[in-house]
Amino acid sequence: MAYSSGTISSLLKKMQALGVQEGGELRPDSASDAPDLNEIQVIHQAKQFVEVEETLRTDLFVDAEKKLSEIDQKLESIEASCNSNLDHNLLEGAFHSALSEEENSLVNACAKEMESRAALNSYKTRNQISYPAHYPPDQLFHFSMLIMFVAIETVVNAFSYQGSSGLLGGAVVALAISVVNMTIAAALGSTYRYTNMPYIKDKVTGYTAIIAFIIQPAISVCVVSACCAIGTL
Repeated sequence: MAYSSGTISSLLKKMQALGVQEGGELRPDSASDAPDLNEIQVIHQAKQFVEVEETLRTDLFVDAEKKLSEIDQKLESIEASCNSNLDHNLLEGAFHSALSEEENSLVNACAKEMESRAALNSYKTRNQISYPAHYPPDQLFHFSMLIMFVAIETVVNAFSYQGSSGLLGGAVVALAISVVNMTIAAALGSTYRYTNMPYIKDKVTGYTAIIAFIIQPAISVCVVSACCAIGTL
């Protein structure tokens, strides 16, 4: 008969009822020379219960010992692996190697930065530049305005240059002239920056460029007029 939790409590009530019943029949108590059948049955059931409990406890102890043994083996394996890594210094070597590579890259970058700064300072000293350069916020937008000027000049001059080919021919001629004018104007305007240089030849170049920038439209008009006059002869 298998026993579980609460079996003793249920058997206790049953034995108490049997005791009352047997007591009424004037049977001998436990102090008699020989126990009665009920007492023998109870003693036998108690022994079975104790044996079952001892068996369960032994099984639990065996399972616990197995689990402890497995845990000990895993701990020994982990400890051996850690000791091996510490002895060979693999992790530390890999860390120092990676650090060395990054350090070389950082040193090279710092060296290039110092060279660039030295070159810039030398250029500033050589050209007597004591203030930062000023550039438009968006250079692409700044130069894209030339396209707008080309379009305006083309529309305006198309009526002036129309001939036998009509308005379309005049627009083509006006577009070509406008592109040439704006290209020359952009080049001369960029050359005007040389006026900020300390050398005389650079200043002469810059002022010559601004003078040419001013008279360039008049020269273009004269050239175009001459070409048109030759074409009509």
